[in-house]
Amino acid sequence: MTQKTWVIPLDEEGKISFPEDLLKVMEWEGGTVLNWDVDADGVINLKRAYPHQESCLDKPQQQDET
Repeated sequence: MTQKTWVIPLDEEGKISFPEDLLKVMEWEGGTVLNWDVDADGVINLKRAYPHQESCLDKPQQQDET
């Protein structure tokens, strides 16, 4: 399988815009929900979220006891 990487900059307000070729390759469109994972190098990996997948919003948040 061929893997392609895109570098997507943030604008001044911290917003990103996906390039059209990325949207086409990934078959994403407006309203597509994405899950993300940040690796040890700070790289953010995005994948389409499906209803049966657990998302970061479904996970209980841990709080430090102090």
